[in-house]
Amino acid sequence: VGPSGIYRVNGMIPTSQGGWKIQAQALKAKGTRGIQGADLVRQGSKVTIVDVRKREAYERGCIPGSINVPMFRRIEGWTLFKAVRRFQFALFGQVGTEYNPMFLEDLTAQVPSGKQVVFVDSNSMGTLESSTMMPNGKCSHALMACYLARENGYNKVEFLEGGLDTFKEAGGRIQGDLTPPFMEV
Repeated sequence: VGPSGIYRVNGMIPTSQGGWKIQAQALKAKGTRGIQGADLVRQGSKVTIVDVRKREAYERGCIPGSINVPMFRRIEGWTLFKAVRRFQFALFGQVGTEYNPMFLEDLTAQVPSGKQVVFVDSNSMGTLESSTMMPNGKCSHALMACYLARENGYNKVEFLEGGLDTFKEAGGRIQGDLTPPFMEV
Protein backbone atom coordinates (compact mmCIF):
# COMPACT_ATOMS: atom_id res chain seq x y z
CA VAL A 1 0.00 0.00 0.00
CA GLY A 2 1.48 3.33 -1.06
CA PRO A 3 1.18 6.76 0.58
CA SER A 4 -2.05 7.34 -1.31
CA GLY A 5 -3.70 4.51 0.61
CA ILE A 6 -3.97 2.47 -2.59
CA TYR A 7 -2.40 -0.93 -3.18
CA ARG A 8 -0.05 -1.16 -6.14
CA VAL A 9 0.10 -3.58 -9.05
CA ASN A 10 3.72 -3.80 -10.22
CA GLY A 11 4.18 -0.27 -8.86
CA MET A 12 1.09 1.11 -10.63
CA ILE A 13 -2.22 2.36 -9.26
CA PRO A 14 -4.72 -0.48 -9.86
CA THR A 15 -7.24 1.75 -11.65
CA SER A 16 -4.60 3.17 -14.02
CA GLN A 17 -4.58 1.81 -17.56
CA GLY A 18 -1.40 -0.21 -16.93
CA GLY A 19 -2.48 -1.44 -13.50
CA TRP A 20 -5.89 -2.54 -14.76
CA LYS A 21 -4.32 -4.28 -17.78
CA ILE A 22 -2.16 -6.43 -15.49
CA GLN A 23 -5.13 -7.31 -13.26
CA ALA A 24 -7.46 -8.06 -16.19
CA GLN A 25 -4.90 -10.30 -17.88
CA ALA A 26 -4.26 -12.19 -14.63
CA LEU A 27 -8.00 -12.64 -14.00
CA LYS A 28 -8.61 -13.89 -17.55
CA ALA A 29 -5.61 -16.25 -17.37
CA LYS A 30 -7.03 -17.79 -14.18
CA GLY A 31 -10.50 -18.22 -15.69
CA THR A 32 -12.30 -15.60 -13.60
CA ARG A 33 -15.77 -14.99 -14.93
CA GLY A 34 -18.74 -12.80 -14.27
CA ILE A 35 -22.01 -14.21 -13.02
CA GLN A 36 -25.36 -12.81 -14.13
CA GLY A 37 -27.87 -11.55 -11.57
CA ALA A 38 -30.36 -14.32 -12.43
CA ASP A 39 -27.68 -17.00 -11.95
CA LEU A 40 -26.76 -15.58 -8.54
CA VAL A 41 -30.45 -15.60 -7.55
CA ARG A 42 -30.62 -19.32 -8.50
CA GLN A 43 -27.36 -20.24 -6.71
CA GLY A 44 -28.36 -18.42 -3.53
CA SER A 45 -26.79 -19.97 -0.45
CA LYS A 46 -24.50 -22.27 -2.47
CA VAL A 47 -21.95 -19.46 -2.76
CA THR A 48 -20.45 -16.94 -0.37
CA ILE A 49 -21.46 -13.44 -1.44
CA VAL A 50 -18.93 -10.78 -0.46
CA ASP A 51 -20.12 -7.19 -0.82
CA VAL A 52 -17.10 -4.91 -1.26
CA ARG A 53 -18.95 -1.57 -0.92
CA LYS A 54 -18.26 0.80 1.96
CA ARG A 55 -19.85 -0.25 5.25
CA GLU A 56 -22.34 2.66 5.15
CA ALA A 57 -23.67 1.57 1.75
CA TYR A 58 -23.86 -2.08 2.84
CA GLU A 59 -25.79 -1.20 5.99
CA ARG A 60 -28.28 0.80 3.93
CA GLY A 61 -29.06 -2.08 1.58
CA CYS A 62 -27.57 -5.49 0.77
CA ILE A 63 -28.22 -9.07 -0.30
CA PRO A 64 -29.42 -10.93 2.81
CA GLY A 65 -26.73 -13.32 4.04
CA SER A 66 -23.92 -11.51 2.23
CA ILE A 67 -20.73 -10.57 4.04
CA ASN A 68 -19.38 -7.01 3.96
CA VAL A 69 -15.64 -6.71 3.38
CA PRO A 70 -15.15 -3.11 2.21
CA MET A 71 -12.56 -2.68 -0.52
CA PHE A 72 -12.42 1.05 0.19
CA ARG A 73 -13.19 3.19 3.22
CA ARG A 74 -13.50 6.87 4.05
CA ILE A 75 -10.09 8.56 4.16
CA GLU A 76 -8.63 8.21 7.66
CA GLY A 77 -6.00 10.44 9.20
CA TRP A 78 -4.92 14.00 8.49
CA THR A 79 -1.56 13.96 6.77
CA LEU A 80 -1.06 16.74 4.23
CA PHE A 81 -1.53 14.24 1.41
CA LYS A 82 -4.81 12.95 2.87
CA ALA A 83 -6.12 16.49 3.49
CA VAL A 84 -5.42 17.41 -0.14
CA ARG A 85 -7.06 14.18 -1.31
CA ARG A 86 -10.17 14.95 0.75
CA PHE A 87 -10.28 18.43 -0.78
CA GLN A 88 -10.03 16.99 -4.31
CA PHE A 89 -12.99 14.69 -3.67
CA ALA A 90 -14.97 17.55 -2.09
CA LEU A 91 -14.55 19.64 -5.26
CA PHE A 92 -16.74 17.05 -6.97
CA GLY A 93 -19.20 16.80 -4.09
CA GLN A 94 -17.94 13.39 -3.02
CA VAL A 95 -16.76 11.80 0.20
CA GLY A 96 -13.06 10.89 -0.12
CA THR A 97 -12.14 7.23 -0.02
CA GLU A 98 -8.98 5.19 0.17
CA TYR A 99 -8.08 1.52 -0.13
CA ASN A 100 -8.96 -0.44 3.02
CA PRO A 101 -5.58 -1.84 4.15
CA MET A 102 -7.47 -4.47 6.21
CA PHE A 103 -9.29 -5.84 3.13
CA LEU A 104 -7.31 -9.08 2.76
CA GLU A 105 -7.06 -9.66 6.51
CA ASP A 106 -10.83 -9.15 6.88
CA LEU A 107 -11.53 -11.38 3.88
CA THR A 108 -9.41 -14.26 5.15
CA ALA A 109 -10.90 -13.92 8.65
CA GLN A 110 -14.46 -14.19 7.32
CA VAL A 111 -14.19 -16.41 4.24
CA PRO A 112 -12.05 -19.58 4.00
CA SER A 113 -10.04 -19.69 0.76
CA GLY A 114 -11.68 -22.96 -0.38
CA LYS A 115 -15.16 -21.41 -0.62
CA GLN A 116 -16.78 -20.31 -3.88
CA VAL A 117 -16.94 -16.51 -3.61
CA VAL A 118 -18.94 -14.00 -5.63
CA PHE A 119 -17.79 -10.41 -5.16
CA VAL A 120 -20.48 -7.76 -5.60
CA ASP A 121 -20.51 -3.98 -5.71
CA SER A 122 -22.82 -1.30 -7.02
CA ASN A 123 -20.84 -0.67 -10.21
CA SER A 124 -22.73 -1.74 -13.29
CA MET A 125 -19.76 -1.15 -15.57
CA GLY A 126 -17.14 -3.65 -14.37
CA THR A 127 -16.37 -6.31 -16.95
CA LEU A 128 -13.59 -8.46 -18.36
CA GLU A 129 -15.18 -8.31 -21.81
CA SER A 130 -12.99 -6.55 -24.36
CA SER A 131 -14.28 -3.77 -26.59
CA THR A 132 -12.72 -1.35 -29.05
CA MET A 133 -12.59 1.40 -26.44
CA MET A 134 -11.68 -0.89 -23.53
CA PRO A 135 -9.45 -3.75 -24.74
CA ASN A 136 -9.03 -5.03 -21.16
CA GLY A 137 -12.63 -4.56 -20.07
CA LYS A 138 -13.53 -2.03 -17.36
CA CYS A 139 -12.27 -1.98 -13.79
CA SER A 140 -14.61 -2.15 -10.78
CA HIS A 141 -14.15 -2.70 -7.05
CA ALA A 142 -15.54 -6.24 -7.38
CA LEU A 143 -12.97 -7.06 -10.07
CA MET A 144 -10.16 -5.54 -8.04
CA ALA A 145 -11.30 -7.73 -5.12
CA CYS A 146 -11.26 -10.78 -7.42
CA TYR A 147 -7.68 -9.96 -8.37
CA LEU A 148 -6.49 -9.56 -4.78
CA ALA A 149 -8.31 -12.72 -3.70
CA ARG A 150 -6.86 -14.73 -6.60
CA GLU A 151 -3.36 -13.47 -5.82
CA ASN A 152 -3.83 -14.57 -2.20
CA GLY A 153 -5.01 -18.16 -2.56
CA TYR A 154 -8.70 -17.89 -3.49
CA ASN A 155 -9.28 -20.01 -6.59
CA LYS A 156 -13.09 -20.03 -6.84
CA VAL A 157 -13.93 -16.35 -7.38
CA GLU A 158 -16.48 -14.65 -9.59
CA PHE A 159 -17.96 -11.17 -9.79
CA LEU A 160 -21.54 -10.04 -10.25
CA GLU A 161 -21.90 -8.67 -13.79
CA GLY A 162 -23.79 -5.39 -13.78
CA GLY A 163 -23.65 -4.82 -10.03
CA LEU A 164 -26.36 -5.18 -7.41
CA ASP A 165 -29.09 -3.71 -9.62
CA THR A 166 -28.92 -6.75 -11.93
CA PHE A 167 -29.46 -9.05 -8.95
CA LYS A 168 -32.48 -7.02 -7.88
CA GLU A 169 -33.86 -6.85 -11.44
CA ALA A 170 -33.57 -10.66 -11.67
CA GLY A 171 -35.86 -11.03 -8.67
CA GLY A 172 -33.18 -11.20 -6.00
CA ARG A 173 -34.17 -9.96 -2.55
CA ILE A 174 -32.48 -6.85 -1.21
CA GLN A 175 -32.62 -6.03 2.47
CA GLY A 176 -32.98 -2.24 2.77
CA ASP A 177 -32.43 0.32 0.03
CA LEU A 178 -29.72 0.47 -2.65
CA THR A 179 -30.31 4.14 -3.42
CA PRO A 180 -27.31 6.16 -2.21
CA PRO A 181 -27.97 9.31 -0.23
CA PHE A 182 -27.26 12.65 -1.86
CA MET A 183 -23.56 13.35 -2.50
CA GLU A 184 -22.11 9.96 -1.62
CA VAL A 185 -20.08 7.72 -3.86
